[in-house]
Amino acid sequence: MIIAIISSILTLTFLLLIKLKSKIISLNSIFFVSFILFYIINIMATNIYSEYLVYVLNSFDLDGDTIFSKTEQTPEQIEAMDALINDAGRGLVWFLSFFYSFAFSLVTLVIYKFTYFRKS
Repeated sequence: MIIAIISSILTLTFLLLIKLKSKIISLNSIFFVSFILFYIINIMATNIYSEYLVYVLNSFDLDGDTIFSKTEQTPEQIEAMDALINDAGRGLVWFLSFFYSFAFSLVTLVIYKFTYFRKS
């Protein structure tokens, strides 16, 4: 949910900056820009989270050989390993982000149309 909020804020800010530079923006360009921004932000956030999980897991590797011996296996290490290998869609993020981005781009377009027609 935090990714959605950050994506929305960044996209609406970017669209506002475009609106300040040029007086006329087509609805197609609003949809396209918001779609691309939502998609890129979602992919980046997922990759950052995956790297964070790898970092947390590697913090339990005491001797640095990337193999967890019996002395290195703790309940926290097992939990970190489960979080990394049970990816819950991180592998499909390239595909699933299209639907996510499409939905949030439609919401952005509706918000933009609502605020634009309300001002005029």
